[in-house]
Amino acid sequence: TEPIYKVYKKGAVRFLIKEINLDNYSLIDTKSASSKGNQQKWLVNDLWYKADHMGYEGLCEVIVSGLLKKSNVTDFAEYFPIKIEFAGRKLNGCYSKNFRQKNESIVTLEHLSKQWLASSMAKNLLKYDDVKDKISRTVDFIENKTGLKNVGKYITAMLELDAFFLNEDRHTNNIAFILNDDTGEYRFCPYFDFGLSLLADTT
Repeated sequence: TEPIYKVYKKGAVRFLIKEINLDNYSLIDTKSASSKGNQQKWLVNDLWYKADHMGYEGLCEVIVSGLLKKSNVTDFAEYFPIKIEFAGRKLNGCYSKNFRQKNESIVTLEHLSKQWLASSMAKNLLKYDDVKDKISRTVDFIENKTGLKNVGKYITAMLELDAFFLNEDRHTNNIAFILNDDTGEYRFCPYFDFGLSLLADTT
């Protein structure tokens, strides 16, 4: 199950890229599909593997995280390119380290909303016309239910990065927080999921 390096050729250029066979592993249902659909995902040896679904999402994740390394953003998921063999197909994609510990769960904004408001956050925000109202209501709700501070700063940076990298797929299932299952305390997720940035939707 360990990735191996293979040589690929593009014109006169030869390059190495990791490749892994995931036939013996089940797809993970992350229940985070957007209107764009959902990428195939696997969790193997504490690494997340994601296969391209719409265009070249994996390459976008790699490029965006590479650019973030040159920025003043300090907490983000770093992605690396990989070719995935699964069910007789070779898929382009990326992989990243699992940023959740064994005693932690990922809690999305959508899950929080359905837990405490018994409805979708996306639908709840439709009642507010002003964007500032939508953001302030969201921030207040998150701080109230998670006990986190500086949520406004966290969300602001996320939206600025989405705008800068042309990420068209930020939604209430990929705005998420990490819950310590033992203590009930929350912490911020690293910034993640920029796969539909940089005009990646080639379809």
